[in-house]
Amino acid sequence: MGSSESVYVCGEAGIGKTRLIEETFRDGRLADSYFFIACKFEQLATGVPYEPVVQAFRGLIRQLLGESETVVALWRDKLLRSLGNVAGVIAALIPEIRPLLGADVIVEEELPTRKRWLRKG
Repeated sequence: MGSSESVYVCGEAGIGKTRLIEETFRDGRLADSYFFIACKFEQLATGVPYEPVVQAFRGLIRQLLGESETVVALWRDKLLRSLGNVAGVIAALIPEIRPLLGADVIVEEELPTRKRWLRKG
């Protein structure tokens, strides 16, 4: 559970960004030393806030849940410590994380909307 690193690739449509990333990171030789997640930001987005990032983390959560119980327990502890009191908000955004966080997490019923946030500010 060492360091975290991110790679951002941008460029014109159709130049091979996805292929480059897939060839580089989805190669099975190093697959046990890191977790690979990816997302695409579409120019004409659907309007769902953070949708590409949520999709990427859904994939990561599915990977983590496929690990051994020992690894899952380590990630559960790390996530609960890191997320603190926002764990319920994350569980509402990414329902797949609920089994990983455990039954004690209270899931937010209603996520803050942009309109509600603007009223507060």
